[in-house]
Amino acid sequence: MISLDKDRLLEKMDDLEKYLRELEEYLPDEKEDYLKNGLRKRACERAFQLASEDLLDICNLIISDEGFGIRPIVKIV
Repeated sequence: MISLDKDRLLEKMDDLEKYLRELEEYLPDEKEDYLKNGLRKRACERAFQLASEDLLDICNLIISDEGFGIRPIVKIV
């Protein structure tokens, strides 16, 4: 088992929280306001993208630490 990089995990979790707060801040109250404002829409999309990437990184760190990754296929000859 690979040792979990706790500092990296905590950094990713902090970043995820930051991006989710930003996304909440950027989202307007009304759907129409979101759709009409291209700049706000792009800011929301980017914050969501960054949050998603951090979430996947967190999952990959945990999967790697737990040894749940893809196992190599061994051919028996």
